[in-house]
Amino acid sequence: MSKYYIYQHIGNKSNKPFYVGMSTNVHGDFVRMKDSKNRTPEWEKVVKDEKGFTYEVVEGDLNHNQASLLLESLLERTEEDKVEEQEDQEEED
Repeated sequence: MSKYYIYQHIGNKSNKPFYVGMSTNVHGDFVRMKDSKNRTPEWEKVVKDEKGFTYEVVEGDLNHNQASLLLESLLERTEEDKVEEQEDQEEED
């Protein structure tokens, strides 16, 4: 049975997570987390605006259900943070 890990990409300029993902580590060395290929145009735009990204494993050695639940929770938090940042920006303008 494959073990899963949750990872996030963090913008170099903002030092804030902008992407959360889930993968297995079957090839070793957390290949998908480090890979910039096969990403969405939105992801590519953020990376360009952020002048690159760093990455980190949030949690590893999870079964599929555990990883899915954690991913869902982190995605919700990431979206809430984005909405809050937009509201703060609108108040400043």
